[in-house]
Amino acid sequence: MADAEVVFSLDRSGLAAGEDGWVQQRQWFARWLEGRLFARRSVESYVERAGAFARWLWANPDHGRELDTALGRDAAVAAFVSQLRATSTVNVSLAALNLYFTWQGLDEPTVDSVSVVRRVLEPLTPLQRSRCLDVAALRRSRDYALFVMALSTGLRESELAGLELEKVELTAHEGTVRAPGPGGVERVLPLDESARRVQLCWLAERGRLLGTRQRRGYFLRAGLGGTISPRRVDGIVRSIGAEAGVADLSPGRVRNSFEQELLDQGRDEGEIDDLMGRLRTDSVRARALHATAAPDAAAKRPPSPQRGRGPRVPVVVGDQLSIEF
Repeated sequence: MADAEVVFSLDRSGLAAGEDGWVQQRQWFARWLEGRLFARRSVESYVERAGAFARWLWANPDHGRELDTALGRDAAVAAFVSQLRATSTVNVSLAALNLYFTWQGLDEPTVDSVSVVRRVLEPLTPLQRSRCLDVAALRRSRDYALFVMALSTGLRESELAGLELEKVELTAHEGTVRAPGPGGVERVLPLDESARRVQLCWLAERGRLLGTRQRRGYFLRAGLGGTISPRRVDGIVRSIGAEAGVADLSPGRVRNSFEQELLDQGRDEGEIDDLMGRLRTDSVRARALHATAAPDAAAKRPPSPQRGRGPRVPVVVGDQLSIEF
């Protein structure tokens, strides 16, 4: 290909023209996406993926010579995504490049997206849960309370980390945890007697450690400097699982175990969605958890009432908590 043709090809696509050329293209591409009312995070993701393709072209200049042709674009995009490992990254990259070439007035590449097979984390079996609780009971009071809170409420990793003291209400006869819900409305999660006792033990120790100091966070970092981080929450849960012989235990898997308990209790989908803090049922997740539900769970499940109506029924997660005073 002649030098003039190469220059035309690179300038037409705007991607292979070097870093200086891409800086200008990136800014205008972002503005074009914003004009099409894409969310800020989507704009950032699409610009980042188009930039990753540009950097790949600079390292593989042969593919940059034919971007003005449909066959050349297909070959370049196919070669680029073939070296990406994550399925989700492949599909986001394809979406970003389709938009980029559309913006440039060129036809979209005809490269197929990759089917995403979602893996739903398997809930804990009763034996696994019992082993994890036994291990957690031997940990420091905060870690034990955190694990029991996760298992009793299904709070997300970020929700456990961000939980504030004022959101946990405990009395001699009842306990509740208030967490963010869909539409800015808080969801109220009940705590059974065993879970309440574990939380009371942590609150007593928390008070002794803090003394006269005040902290808003419920689960505090070592040294009581502030709230615990989501990463630390993940580490605590995983270490408990590892010691209990439960491979790959994560906050997400504990959350699924809580939802499994709700299914086994015969809760209707609307109530489960409310307690889980989501707008609608995740059909893939629901099918996977239904497949492992107790055989008589469906018979217990009442007809679905109107969402948001009716009294709350306490969530029972079993009496496997080991407590020593």
